[in-house]
Amino acid sequence: MQEQSTMTLRELCRTLGVSRRAVQGYESHNLLSPSGKSPMGHLIYDADAQRRVQQIHQYQKYGFQLREIAPLLNAPTEMLRKALVEKLVNLEHRQQELDEIIRELRGELQQLT
Repeated sequence: MQEQSTMTLRELCRTLGVSRRAVQGYESHNLLSPSGKSPMGHLIYDADAQRRVQQIHQYQKYGFQLREIAPLLNAPTEMLRKALVEKLVNLEHRQQELDEIIRELRGELQQLT
């Protein structure tokens, strides 16, 4: 993403690929606040807010819930590393479970042919 100094909510959503509802959710969970308002009354977001939206969105992709993200945003490196490692271990475990389910399903389908 090429950062602009400020973006309206519409520009922010379009540029970062997040929904208006997602940004409003971030705001309602106190993870984000607009930087101000434009002369036209539109909410605006500065470069720091833009980076924060990207970070929140990325953590959501990793599977963190919004309530889990709040402490990560300003966490010391070691705390963040620990949380990310735990998430990775959980995802790898879930992947193994899914791989086993897929093998079972393939076996069942093979028996039907």
